[in-house]
Amino acid sequence: MAAPGLAIFPDTLVVAEAGSRLTLIEEHFSEEAAEITFSNALTEIHAGEGASVRYVYIQRWGGHVHNLNFLRSFQERGSSVASVWSGWVGVSARATWRPSSAAKRRRARCSVSSCPAAASTSIT
Repeated sequence: MAAPGLAIFPDTLVVAEAGSRLTLIEEHFSEEAAEITFSNALTEIHAGEGASVRYVYIQRWGGHVHNLNFLRSFQERGSSVASVWSGWVGVSARATWRPSSAAKRRRARCSVSSCPAAASTSIT
């Protein structure tokens, strides 16, 4: 992310089949940027019936990096999705994380935790 005006758009798709269990740890990071750069990440989790997914997102952005991250989960009956977000951002960096869940059937569970490590980080 060192090139001026650079923008990246990472996309992660997780498909947990019925009854499966998994933990995914995803990390995004950069060096210091001389000018503003942008990252817009999307992670989609599809949890089948009775599946259990734990998702951990770690970000370590250098200065002048603006990040907007989306997490969407689509869940079947009896599934669970637990996500944890943790971040360190440099001076003049901004990070925003927006989780959402669409439970297709009853008794699906979704939980979100955050551990922001800088004043310019927000979770909404």
